[in-house]
Amino acid sequence: MDPVKLALLGLAALIHAGWNLLSKKSSDKQVFLWLAMVASSVLFLPILWLRSPLPGRGWLCVVASGAVQAVYLLILGSAYQLGDLSLVYPLARGTAPIWATLFGYLFLGERIPPIGLGGIGLVAAGVYLAHLRPTERPGLRALRPWFEGKPSLLSALTGLSIAGYSVIDRVGVQLVRPATYIYLCFLASVLFLTPLILARRSAQVAEEWRRHKVEVVAVGVMTLGAYLLVLWVLRTTVVGYVSSVRTVSVVFGAILGALVLREPFGLWRVLGALVILAGIVSIALA
Repeated sequence: MDPVKLALLGLAALIHAGWNLLSKKSSDKQVFLWLAMVASSVLFLPILWLRSPLPGRGWLCVVASGAVQAVYLLILGSAYQLGDLSLVYPLARGTAPIWATLFGYLFLGERIPPIGLGGIGLVAAGVYLAHLRPTERPGLRALRPWFEGKPSLLSALTGLSIAGYSVIDRVGVQLVRPATYIYLCFLASVLFLTPLILARRSAQVAEEWRRHKVEVVAVGVMTLGAYLLVLWVLRTTVVGYVSSVRTVSVVFGAILGALVLREPFGLWRVLGALVILAGIVSIALA
């Protein structure tokens, strides 16, 4: 992977960590994320003026990706409602590259050389190390909190949904210009989510907007902007590599957590960050 692509994915990862932090600080997470998607749909409406033609398969990818992203937002919102950022974020992002690599192999016929697979494995190991408690030692026992309780299950399902829409989008951006494609996917997600949100959480919509309107707009811009950078790279890059490099957002999330939420940034997080970096270097070499 060339340096420009790595830089774009790194910037996207930083933005991604930022909007997840803002989402975690909201009141009703599902409503907040839906409002952010609505804001994206309104603010980026001029993208439709690009008039990129959509073949039938392109529309199919838009609808499928929009549906999976809607599920992703619901699951992510529920996970943040119940669990801590330090648990939900790394588990969701850390499992996504594994699923993306498997899906890319099964559905897209993507083949990854050993050094690339090693890089993906290092990224997953780095995520694990970065979120050990200061007094813990690496081992299976330290994994138990990641797989106990509803927040952990929701986080793992979030990673699965990330891999799902990433594979769909790998096909979609071959058929449709990335800016048009991602806007229509976001719009489709809004259309899928709106009836559910208004039916079950209409009372919270006005309150969430009143309390967090600035954050809603910021996240609306950040989500679409960050994923547009990802799609530009995804057009010509194996989905497992893209998903793995994006996982550097876990390191950014840990740094932001330390600076904003006063979470500790100890030895394990430093070591985990170095292992993730080694994984990304391996992917770059592959």
